[in-house]
Amino acid sequence: MHPAKPKVGIRATRTNEIWHVDTSFVRLVNGGRAYIHAVIYNYSRRILAWPVLNRFETGITARLILDASQATTVRKPTMFVDGGCENYNAAVDEVIESDLLKSVLAQTEFQYSNSLIESWWRVLKHQWIDLHELDSSQAVENLVAFYVEQYNTNLPHSAFQG
Repeated sequence: MHPAKPKVGIRATRTNEIWHVDTSFVRLVNGGRAYIHAVIYNYSRRILAWPVLNRFETGITARLILDASQATTVRKPTMFVDGGCENYNAAVDEVIESDLLKSVLAQTEFQYSNSLIESWWRVLKHQWIDLHELDSSQAVENLVAFYVEQYNTNLPHSAFQG
């Protein structure tokens, strides 16, 4: 009779405890794709690093981690990633071996562990990107830049009670 309550994914209890890394794509009107990669900080829900590319790059996760790590403090975060090839390669292994962070396979080792970034993708795409004509990866990048700026600075986040 009533729909099931939404599942709550893993939540950080202190700063710099958990990051989520994921890749998504949007289709362009010319039939191409724009690939969006992002690192989201679980505790504050802030987007730490993101690029939009016109092709899929397997080395992007290592670059994202290094970019996002510039915002870190003393703690070594746990990074939740899915099983994609962009998350399991020599470049990422090198970053993890540098003891910058710990890596955990999302959805396998912890149930609903990557739901935070998956829900962010859903909102970004359905409530913002899909409302615009997507004729190039540059157009997507401009839309994502505006959204991330608003998301990180103006939208209330539940971790801080609004």
